[in-house]
Amino acid sequence: VAPKGNDSWDGSVRRPWATLQHAAGNVTPGAVIHVATGNYSGPITCSRSGMPRARIRFVSEKQWGAAVHSNGSRATWINGGDFVDIAGFDISGDGAIGILNRGSNVRIIGNHVHHISAGGCDGNGGAGILNGNYNASDDDVIANIVHDIGEPNKNCARVHGIYHSNLRGRILNNISYNNEGYGIHLWHAATDVTIANNLVFNNRHGGIVVGAGDAPFDGSPNHPA
Repeated sequence: VAPKGNDSWDGSVRRPWATLQHAAGNVTPGAVIHVATGNYSGPITCSRSGMPRARIRFVSEKQWGAAVHSNGSRATWINGGDFVDIAGFDISGDGAIGILNRGSNVRIIGNHVHHISAGGCDGNGGAGILNGNYNASDDDVIANIVHDIGEPNKNCARVHGIYHSNLRGRILNNISYNNEGYGIHLWHAATDVTIANNLVFNNRHGGIVVGAGDAPFDGSPNHPA
């Protein structure tokens, strides 16, 4: 995918597609979508799944060189497929969520997620990166920089840097700061999650919350590490 591409072309190196959304609608297991430096419009919605040995990978060729910005949508990037990687993008927007993942075995790696306005403090809240499907599992959030999610000068505990709400997964080596709520927040069905080597600071409500409750059940976390 490249800014000067064309969605009627074949998506090869010499004849790249123009939009990430077109790529997301045409990927198959094992595909690697290389995205050239440039600005791209969101929202991006991908519902296709890879396989354990044939993941679907969206990769910015230069880290943070491919910038995706959305206007007028709740999330900038929405992933509904399993076995998908989203790696190296610059993500921003005027909605409530930067990357919303609803799949399992998804890896969100090395992205710069920032300046998500979050639209106030409604009941749905917001996040820079959100693993939001309570029935999904094994999602990793690794080596991302997440900041300025919401408005850090406002008092709202529902808008976070990284929000994880499902079974297992790893939250490793991220930097999360200047966010309206917490830097890293676990809730809902978060169970058996590993959190390690993150730098979390200057978030209005606090650093890291490890808990469980509300939908789909009221309870306590199981063996957080």
